[in-house]
Amino acid sequence: MRGIPIVLTADIALMSDYNDSSVFRFMSALPYNYMPEWLADRLFPTKSDDKGRMLTAQYGLCKVEASLLENGFTRDDLIIADPRKLDKVIGRDTK
Repeated sequence: MRGIPIVLTADIALMSDYNDSSVFRFMSALPYNYMPEWLADRLFPTKSDDKGRMLTAQYGLCKVEASLLENGFTRDDLIIADPRKLDKVIGRDTK
């Protein structure tokens, strides 16, 4: 797989919308061994398309993306990727 040259991503806890629940936001700080993976996947969903591109992202990542686009990179050169789908975007061309 070729992959996308520039992959921007973050921790799942930073990329989740927490199902719009402020309680779930605090739960993301629990040690990982206190919560089974299937439960974490339900409480901290990430929303992305089939290719792994996030539908919404943190402001800071969007600013980095915008700066790269302003300085000559194209949408084909970079992606803000779902941390759960990195296998779909990272390949031999990823820097």
